Amino acid sequence: MVPKSKPMATLRERLVLQESHITADDFGGYTQTWSERQTIWAAIEPMAGRQRSPARCAPASYRVRVRFGCHLQGVTRVMWGKKLFSIVSAPTTDPKRQWIEFLIRELKVLRDE
Repeated sequence: MVPKSKPMATLRERLVLQESHITADDFGGYTQTWSERQTIWAAIEPMAGRQRSPARCAPASYRVRVRFGCHLQGVTRVMWGKKLFSIVSAPTTDPKRQWIEFLIRELKVLRDE
């Protein structure tokens, strides 16, 4: 759990929020591109889970806490370092409207090219 005391000190991870843009092509298909919407600081904690063998590994899930006022509407993907994550839960706000929390699940690791 993210510590309740000194919560600003826990925002140590830099996240890039991305939104999807879909463009129709001339052949009835589409092209999906991603644009960087906002870079924010967040507190991230892994979700508890049991250990599995590497062959049966499930994608990693994390709980993310950001400052209230971060606009998540339209954001469907998060980049944390070289890893991509999808947002898998609706954002929730604490009663004092200081924080927003949501869950993310790992999609893939980006490689250097």
